[in-house]
Amino acid sequence: MKNLMRVFIVTVLAADLFAIVYFTGHYVNTGHFLPAQHGNETNPVLAALTPETAEASDSDASGVEAKNVDMSVVLAAGDPTLGQKISNKCKACHTFDSGAPNKTGPNLWNVVGGPIAHLDSFSYSSALAKRHEAGDTWTEENLYHFLENPKDFAPGTKMVLKIRKSEERAHLIAYLKTLK
Repeated sequence: MKNLMRVFIVTVLAADLFAIVYFTGHYVNTGHFLPAQHGNETNPVLAALTPETAEASDSDASGVEAKNVDMSVVLAAGDPTLGQKISNKCKACHTFDSGAPNKTGPNLWNVVGGPIAHLDSFSYSSALAKRHEAGDTWTEENLYHFLENPKDFAPGTKMVLKIRKSEERAHLIAYLKTLK
């Protein structure tokens, strides 16, 4: 009887551990413990990525999304509150407060709409410095593509973090727009 009770206790503990790991992973990836219940609402970001409106179902072997995405729909669906949570991924290298010091990457206060390589107090890569000299600005579209793959947007950049999910890039850009 004692062995049966031990097996039962171990099984229950294993199931609890599995549930904790599963729901923690789900929360880390989505920001929600349980799937959202929205009825028949359509996620505008996902709608913009469907084959009817874009060729996003086509991707290369690396899993990078196709470029034919309705950017206005994707960016309009960005939620600054979710973007602030996603920005935690960036805090190892960037600061977000007005007047905060640079880290490995530049401070991102007032970056949206401003010139690429916007801070004189930061040493940018030559690729970003060239874009600055050309008069390029951090439009929402430029930020979207830079966050998707910094090395493709500006070869030689120091930034290595890629924000792979379209909706996360849209949320992060919506948050960055509030930093003014």
